Formats: sequence, structure tokens, C-alpha cells
Amino acid sequence: MFQYQRVKNFTKTSSCYPLIGCRLAARFFYFYPKKHLDFGGKNVNNAGTFGRKWCKVEDILSGFYGQYQTTMDDKGRFALPAKLRSVIGSDKKPLLEGNLIITKGLEGCLSLYPEMEWAELQNRLSSLNFTKRDFRYFGRRFYSSASIVSPDRNGRILIPSHLIDEASLKRELQVIGVNRWIEIWNPERYQYYLEQFAGTYEEVAERLFSADGHEGE
Repeated sequence: MFQYQRVKNFTKTSSCYPLIGCRLAARFFYFYPKKHLDFGGKNVNNAGTFGRKWCKVEDILSGFYGQYQTTMDDKGRFALPAKLRSVIGSDKKPLLEGNLIITKGLEGCLSLYPEMEWAELQNRLSSLNFTKRDFRYFGRRFYSSASIVSPDRNGRILIPSHLIDEASLKRELQVIGVNRWIEIWNPERYQYYLEQFAGTYEEVAERLFSADGHEGE
């Protein structure tokens, strides 16, 4: 049985995705596939509210979305879902081509990062005060578990054995897109995580996006 701590309070920050509440909201929101976000096949006009130019729906949805069930073979390889492999970045190239970084995630999953996202994350982590014990511990665990991987011609990723053990992965895998990165879960662990989290999707959303900027208890 997997164990997780309940968390009642959340800290609001401009780069909130490391926080548990933000991660839960992201995991719920982004694993709905694009077909459920129906804009009528037309361009979306934000000019009236934000003064921005018209933009294409494809640009709005340029990230990793959806949840997928896949399998891992005896060598530790799994095939990246085709919809995730087709996601392109600002340079109009697939984000999952070339080198990727896979490392220990949070709440018991693995996180898979495109190179550009990993570089941005490194910059943020480099700004932390590593004279503090917690920061040093996190940095050691996070970076020491990281490995560079590359999809083969069939879109398969080889998961290092130490990360398979870290995330208790078996043959069946749950892969979810969380906008800027991908998470790989043991399906039972992911389901338990959702069931044990302190607060429903709606309650978390209310705390994170409250109009007055204050979080609920």
C-alpha cells in the first residue's frame, strides 16, 4: 500500500508547478485530450480582454495533454504515445526528439523533460539557496537520479533500472501529460494518490485561483 501525506495549505507562486496543489490541478486538467476542449475549430480572440492578437487553437494547446495506458517490456522500454510525440515546440520541431531527461518525480512518479524545459528548470533550481539543508537534499536526490534518454526509431524510451525501482513500475504504466513535462506512474500508485489527496479537484481549483488571492484552509 502506498502512503502519502495530506496537505491542507498551499503556497502561491508564479512558478507553482512544484507545489502539490498545483500539480494535482495540472494533472486533472491536462490529461483531458484536446478533443474535449472544443473551440468550434475556429481561432480564439483574446484581444477584447488582454489586448492580444488572434491566435490559433493549436498554439494555445501546444503542450503535453492526456492520459495514456501503455506497457513496459522486460528491458525497461515503453513506447511514448503518438499524440505526445507529435507535440511541437516554439521552434516548430517535436519536443520529444533528441535527448530527453528522465528523473525522480514527486509523489512517487517519474518525470520526463524535453531539453528546453530541463534547462529552464535548472535555471530556477540554481537560484535556490543551497546553503540550506533542504535545498541540498533535494538537489542531490533530484540530480543524482536524472538520466539522459533518447527515443529509438519506434518512439521507445529505455527507463533506467534505478528509476524503475524508485517508482515501483511494473509492466502496466500510466503516462500523463502535464503541459510542460510528462509523468510516468505505476497505475495503482497514481490512483491511490488521487484518492488520498486532501481536497477535490474543485476545492483545489478554488484555493489556487481564488479571486481575492487568499487560499482556503
